[in-house]
Amino acid sequence: MSEEQQEADHIDEHDDEHDEEEEHEEHEEDEDHRVHGAHEHGAATLTIAWSGNELAIDLETPAFNVVGFEYVPTSEEDKALLAESVADLEAGELLQLSSGADCVFTTAVVQTELSEAAHEEGDEETHSDIDVAYAVQCQNPDELESLDASGLFVRFPNFEALQVQWLSDTQQSATELTSDSPIVSFK
Repeated sequence: MSEEQQEADHIDEHDDEHDEEEEHEEHEEDEDHRVHGAHEHGAATLTIAWSGNELAIDLETPAFNVVGFEYVPTSEEDKALLAESVADLEAGELLQLSSGADCVFTTAVVQTELSEAAHEEGDEETHSDIDVAYAVQCQNPDELESLDASGLFVRFPNFEALQVQWLSDTQQSATELTSDSPIVSFK
């Protein structure tokens, strides 16, 4: 085999290895994308699960939907907006459960990269999320008929569609909420 042929074969092998690495990286990105869902401004997911009188409600949303930006805030105005928005989410008053169920939001944990120095300065491809985990106790869980998210749409108008999945001891379903149709029925 000539020296030129050996060099061409080496280049082909290198290209094949590079293609395999790219395919592996794309596959990893696809898996990560599938696990965490698409990052789409205006869209969010709400997962509701309950057993007995205990509910867990999880909201996952791009930070843009809540504060209108996805960078670590540096101005006092942006810092105040983030703090106010987090406080409103922690209050648990933006989601209303059926009054007859007599539910109380016992804890709310808000997580976001916006309050941490998690991003490199100058990173223009930043996609920050806000995740909220609520724990709820209901005195009359059999009376739990619906969840009204209109407060979320009113307080944070960047929300356009909320993909809801819910699961109880006896049922499960999924639906999409919008500002025009903000109530999910559990019956």
